[in-house]
Amino acid sequence: MKRHIIIALHGIWTGSENWTDRFRRWAERNETRIAVEEYSIGKIIGLQMYAFGIFSPFGWHLQKRFADWVAEMLQGHDTNTPYSIAAHSFGTWLTHGTLWRYPLLTPRCVVLFGSVLTSHYKKTKFLSISCGHT
Repeated sequence: MKRHIIIALHGIWTGSENWTDRFRRWAERNETRIAVEEYSIGKIIGLQMYAFGIFSPFGWHLQKRFADWVAEMLQGHDTNTPYSIAAHSFGTWLTHGTLWRYPLLTPRCVVLFGSVLTSHYKKTKFLSISCGHT
């Protein structure tokens, strides 16, 4: 049976232990059809978070780094392995921007919680982002 990869993304202040670690351990104990891959943005302070949004080249660098990581991580799995993204806090901004700038990344599902994006969903670019359907 093909495993489904869930990419777990935290936001700023990513510590040595956060929700992604607990989620990965739960999946390893309870769910053989899921593999959890954690992506760490690193320690970012609030001021940096705003700078990434205001001065685009800073944010573009983070988005490219995440897109490259996803592509490299997927190379270690079977072709067409389904994957989804679960993102929290600043990870929601990174996910949104990366999927918009890199349309070849097509997760099956995107789950955002504790999002820093606008609550006015129709004003985001998500409506124009194409996700995979396998």
